[in-house]
Amino acid sequence: MDAGSRLDANLIVDGVDRPFVAVVRQRRHTSLELDSHDRFIKTSSGCAHRPSLEHERQVVSELRSLALLGNGLPLIHQASVEGDGVMFELLPGSDLRFLELDGLSDLGVARRLGELLRLLHGLKQERVSAISVPAEVVVNLQVPSIEDLGLLTPAGFQLLRIIQTADSLPTTLKRLAEGWQPACTIHGDLRFDNLIVTGDPTRPVVLVDWEYAGRGDRSWDVGSVLGELLSTWLYAGTRLDPTSPPVVVVRWAREFLSSYSDGRLDQTELRRAIEYAGVWLIQLAIEEALVATRLSPGALMRLQLAQNIFLRPAAAAQLIGVA
Repeated sequence: MDAGSRLDANLIVDGVDRPFVAVVRQRRHTSLELDSHDRFIKTSSGCAHRPSLEHERQVVSELRSLALLGNGLPLIHQASVEGDGVMFELLPGSDLRFLELDGLSDLGVARRLGELLRLLHGLKQERVSAISVPAEVVVNLQVPSIEDLGLLTPAGFQLLRIIQTADSLPTTLKRLAEGWQPACTIHGDLRFDNLIVTGDPTRPVVLVDWEYAGRGDRSWDVGSVLGELLSTWLYAGTRLDPTSPPVVVVRWAREFLSSYSDGRLDQTELRRAIEYAGVWLIQLAIEEALVATRLSPGALMRLQLAQNIFLRPAAAAQLIGVA
């Protein structure tokens, strides 16, 4: 998670007025980490964000009631009546992004994540999937809305221009949007920031941040994880071979997919997942460009790797050892 400012104050927790030290973080929502009480408070930063926070609370509550994902979900301690605040447990450990390549040596994490996604995507309960995740939200990156245009920085406009004019990029994104298959419940935002590795063998991985959960294409969740793996490799430094992912990335991808698919992920779905990994890389580049005045080398590398994946998806699958 991003570094935040510290806050010293008093708070009534479980009926007792106690001092606490909180770390305040600002993203889509303002978050307070109550270190002394093992609590994590997430509040909406405005009326526009309140529905997504309430949706997250409903999804986590319903999934916990079904008890299919077990300890792979965060515990909710309390929620405000107005729907503008949720108190979660403060999970031990670290998110997978901070572990980087060293953290990928734990193949048990890969297997558990694959298992959690297999259970989630196999869920038959319709009420959890009441909200559909439209393909336009995650795939049509080359056709921004008026609202999106209002958020673009100079770097964002430069990146959008590259996406719209690069060979095969617009047509590939259009094809993937048209082929979107909203057939199951998905998490929708499986960035490594949202995968908490606890170090507890009874709950090694906990999936957090369920704001984008809904009915969508399961290959998107799988592709997002693969995209995060490839992004981790890109940022691992020049000490690595720039043409081939290290063994630890290949092993992790194989364990994850093996645990997820249990032999049931066909070649068509695998190809879509690989291509969605490319979309995820573009999405990460866009997120970086939204807070920059010029494109960074990292954003350009993500864009180039996405282009290579779209041009040769079968070769990309072989490169990361999942063909």
